[in-house]
Amino acid sequence: MFAAHQLTDEEGLGRLSSEAIDDPAAVDQILRAVRMERAPLWGGVSRSQARMPAEIESIDSCNRVRIRLQDHGCGGGEPIFLLCMLAGRPHFFSTQADVLDRDRLEFRSPPVIYVGERRDRHRVVASGKWEVAVRARDRKAAGRILDRSPCGVGVELRSRRGWQVATPVRLRFRNEDGEHDEFGEVKNIQSSRPGWSRLGILLLPDKTRGRLVKESQEFCSKLEPSKAGTRSQESHKPQSQPLFLDSDRVPVVAFHNERQERIAAILDKCGNPNEGPVVIIPPAWGKTKETLLSLSAVIQSVFVANGESVSILRFDGVRRRGESFKDAECDYPGLENLRFTFSQAVADLRATVDFAREELRPSAVLIVTFSASSIEGRRVVADDGGRSIDGWISVVGAPDPQSLIRGLSGGVDYLAGYERGRRYGRREIQGLLLDIDRAARDAIENRLAFLDDARNDLARINIPITWIHGKYDAWLDVERARDILSVGKTRERRLIEIPTGHQLRTSREAFEVFQLIAC
Repeated sequence: MFAAHQLTDEEGLGRLSSEAIDDPAAVDQILRAVRMERAPLWGGVSRSQARMPAEIESIDSCNRVRIRLQDHGCGGGEPIFLLCMLAGRPHFFSTQADVLDRDRLEFRSPPVIYVGERRDRHRVVASGKWEVAVRARDRKAAGRILDRSPCGVGVELRSRRGWQVATPVRLRFRNEDGEHDEFGEVKNIQSSRPGWSRLGILLLPDKTRGRLVKESQEFCSKLEPSKAGTRSQESHKPQSQPLFLDSDRVPVVAFHNERQERIAAILDKCGNPNEGPVVIIPPAWGKTKETLLSLSAVIQSVFVANGESVSILRFDGVRRRGESFKDAECDYPGLENLRFTFSQAVADLRATVDFAREELRPSAVLIVTFSASSIEGRRVVADDGGRSIDGWISVVGAPDPQSLIRGLSGGVDYLAGYERGRRYGRREIQGLLLDIDRAARDAIENRLAFLDDARNDLARINIPITWIHGKYDAWLDVERARDILSVGKTRERRLIEIPTGHQLRTSREAFEVFQLIAC
């Protein structure tokens, strides 16, 4: 959803941006650059729950802009929001448009365009006198640090040939307090002054990255269960059988987290739990344990057809929608997620893993996460160290909260803004009211918020990971998923791209994806 639609006034949008461009000539220049360069452009309307690819068709002499936004669903005079990437920075604005037809809108150039930050983390000028020696293969150069963020440094070196983008480097930092080594990767190279070059270096938790190849999984031409997927490195295909569940006998179980707060779950079983794995499914953003009943049915169907046992444990998160514990003042429709934090989601999943191990004693524990729940998934898997969890499948997973919330909010970077001292209060994110400041503070303090936090977690994971990404996902970038998956031991990791968006819109899409998960 374009959560920025809650801020229909220009003053409100301005509070969320780092820069505003209000000169009419500059605004016109930006719009024409977007059109001429065919820069990535997305649009959304206030009632929509998705952003859609857009295109500027024309800009006339009266500054009337005509755009193509397929099936926009916009009513006359309704606010629309547009986001584009130009020169590596997000630009966004709101305006009111006239409807030409179902695929085209027209509006006057907006009075102001807001510009977001290019970097995920803000860099500050290095304090103190820091020197650095940069080594790359057989090259070594001394220089100084210009600026630094928690995940990167800007280093100035005497210009030499041979430095290239993506080169792995070793950095030795030294000042009057001593010296230490870190590892990184060259992200960009610029000329800073005569005879000198500026290297932008991404800091990494490991010496080098692994090589991860993206796979493509096309769906079948017909809806045939036996052709929906195959086991890795196996020639046979599981034959699915219909599985009918008794709605009058819902197998609800309950247990408690470390704070003795109740967690409600549904436990589906076929066969002997001790002889098969348990599949744990935490709730996606705004969802409850009931949502993925069909996934549970598909998994059971595949295992039954192969004569194998399996258990599926779906649960509601604490301080979220559903039947688990909520603070009394938030136990009302629309307020359930107000006090949500990512560290709470981590604690919920960890408690569920412990319950499954102790009560079911399965042959293996597997985690399947969707969308935002991949954030708590990667932390729990990283902290577990392979002791209790044997595999992790992330479906349309968010590598980090920052990029997910930025995508959902039409480019507004709440987490980076909070880190820089801005405060937002309560905002609606994907249809749920959230205390942004509480959630952001928690995510930053627990190192869950940013891409570099995800890299650090993935560097500690040694169990098999399958990451399933939607090819047409407008909210998440597959390269960010590839980025974190390439850190650490990559031999047992797969990145699979499937022909869907972020949400599974049809029964066919859901069936194909669920079969892939089950297999």
